[in-house]
Amino acid sequence: KTGEGIPELLDLVLLSADLLELTADEAASAIGFVLESTQDPKRGASATLIIKDGTLTKDGFVVAGDAYAPIRFIEDFRGKRVETAGPSEPVRISGFSKLPAAGSLFSIAKSKKEAEALAKGNAKASAAPAPQGAAIEGITELPLIIKADVAGSVDAIAHELKKITHERATVRIVSSGVGSVSESDVKTANASGGVIIAFNVSTDAIASDLAERDGIGILSFSIIYELSAKVKGL
Repeated sequence: KTGEGIPELLDLVLLSADLLELTADEAASAIGFVLESTQDPKRGASATLIIKDGTLTKDGFVVAGDAYAPIRFIEDFRGKRVETAGPSEPVRISGFSKLPAAGSLFSIAKSKKEAEALAKGNAKASAAPAPQGAAIEGITELPLIIKADVAGSVDAIAHELKKITHERATVRIVSSGVGSVSESDVKTANASGGVIIAFNVSTDAIASDLAERDGIGILSFSIIYELSAKVKGL
């Protein structure tokens, strides 16, 4: 907050880049990875991207995993619109066809047809048959529906819940997503007999009324470790 140590940190970053011989080609088409993604009520599915190589321009489509978005405008980390962005710069792109997964790699397609084909190919490549888990007699299962503010939070919560172990109980994530708790989430919880975990998100009025009527538990949290502790006690 005070800026103390920042110049020294930047010097070390530059030194590390020199020692590792990190280079980038600014003339190339941009590639990189998705740092975070979120569902914006006004802009739809949006993502923060880190450019590893090349230059991002307002031309074509960004394809990240099985999601794609037209590059209508580029925002820097301050939320200011820019014309281009180069290697190591974080940028914000909105209008994705769906929420891209945090950590997924992105590339640039020249047309919507090319973007759709690339996204479809990525989806097929990452598709894998769901593991067939057999029910074990005497084991109690706790179904959970997770809703969080951003995709990274969903991943972090799922990772934390996997650490919960008990000889007579197991946690099962029925569904997860980004955004407020909706009527659909409550219906899913009702059908599975599960509990809804709301992390840094609100609950829609209709969903709240339905949950109260059907006796569905909605647990709200803003700290992951408190969430984990509560689930352990359920």
